[in-house]
Amino acid sequence: IKVKIEGDKLILALEDEVVYQGANSDSILINDYHLRLSFDEGFQEQDIEYYFSLHSIEQTIIDCQNRLESSLAEERSTIVNVALEGAIPEKEIRFLQVLLDNYLSANLDEKNLGAQNTIQFIDSELAVIKDSLKKIEGRLELFKSRNQISNLQTEGQRIFEKLLVLEEEKALLQLQGKYLELIDGYLADNEISKLVSPASFGVEDPSLSQLTNDLLKLETERNLMGKTSESQIAAQYDARIEELKKLLTNYIQNVNATNKIQLQDVNKRVNIIESAIQGLPVSEMALMNIERLHTLSESLYLLLLEKKAEAEITKSSNTPDIKIVEHARKLSLKPIKPNKPVIYAGYILAGLLLPLLWILISLFLDNTIQDKEEISRVLDIPFMGFITSAGD
Repeated sequence: IKVKIEGDKLILALEDEVVYQGANSDSILINDYHLRLSFDEGFQEQDIEYYFSLHSIEQTIIDCQNRLESSLAEERSTIVNVALEGAIPEKEIRFLQVLLDNYLSANLDEKNLGAQNTIQFIDSELAVIKDSLKKIEGRLELFKSRNQISNLQTEGQRIFEKLLVLEEEKALLQLQGKYLELIDGYLADNEISKLVSPASFGVEDPSLSQLTNDLLKLETERNLMGKTSESQIAAQYDARIEELKKLLTNYIQNVNATNKIQLQDVNKRVNIIESAIQGLPVSEMALMNIERLHTLSESLYLLLLEKKAEAEITKSSNTPDIKIVEHARKLSLKPIKPNKPVIYAGYILAGLLLPLLWILISLFLDNTIQDKEEISRVLDIPFMGFITSAGD
């Protein structure tokens, strides 16, 4: 695209066809590209033409990938040198800085994914419990005002406290069961990045936590390589991830089976205590049921708030696993290309070799007789004389 300045106007031409003519810095649409050009005053000179080319994002990516180089600083080192060659050093330095900043940001986002998934899941549960809690509070206040009753009697209070302990245990087991089903679903759908730490839901199982955290870590490291990477290291990560997925799936099935047995046992004990409630007055029994739901919902709500706060603290305290040791800079004040001494030496060498090669080829292809000695070496007969041409 050719750009020419005429007064305070820019004239853009594509293949000798004017595609834009207007004031400096106006928005320009060319081939679905939105451009904004501006020239400093020092460049606004008359009768000077400028040129630039448009490249697609795909072309630009391929070009950057071909020019980008990375290598270990030393053998077995954890420091990686990243280099980029280009005609404009300032542009390449800026590109490297943004590239590495984005890489650090992507690494941190992957680390925060587990905490973010936990927060989202807890928020969805809190919304349900909060709505339920408001309704129960309304029922409780209405019941107390209508029946002129404020508290349970001694016997009712004792039964209520026993029942509440079991109900809290039951609610926690149900929450854990919901967590296990959620994780099992993510594994089945190969959505490893959505896994949530067991501790976030009160599942205190070191083995389950270790397997989940190891799988999340491997998935994070694998994602940083790129989903389409087919390197040997990427293949090793994929194999290890599949192995851990199978181990975690089997372990979840075992934990889920144990969880269901514990839930059945709690339900039996709840039924035994509920049978003792039948001897209480009707109003007191009704109050106990409402307070039981209220206290249980409130406890679960507070538990989830606590877990959400822990997840938010974890997220805010996370840092990238990598850091930039030294920011991008020019390795040399002199251009690395073209190498003028090598080019000059090549020209000199070519200047000497090409004439010599031409002479050797000419002599090799020459099939004429040059002098008397050439005949004497080949033929053993007397030499009579020369026959010269008229030109000689």
